[in-house]
Amino acid sequence: MQQFLSVADIPGSVSDFIEHCQAIKANPNPYRFKGESKTITCLYFNPSLRTRLSTTKAANNMEMRVVNMDAAGGWKM
Repeated sequence: MQQFLSVADIPGSVSDFIEHCQAIKANPNPYRFKGESKTITCLYFNPSLRTRLSTTKAANNMEMRVVNMDAAGGWKM
């Protein structure tokens, strides 16, 4: 699986990438099982209900398992 850490990691042009993302948003069904048998781990340093819910919903839409971790809850960083 590719990792996108910055705009420089996007293959091709940014405008082509945005068009591709818009096409996926318009018809997400072909991508529904892309996350099957994969796990996403989200590490939260600040309480953010909206971010947590939207990320979990997006991962669930792709059939991923989600693990949420709160850094403030157990570690002193």
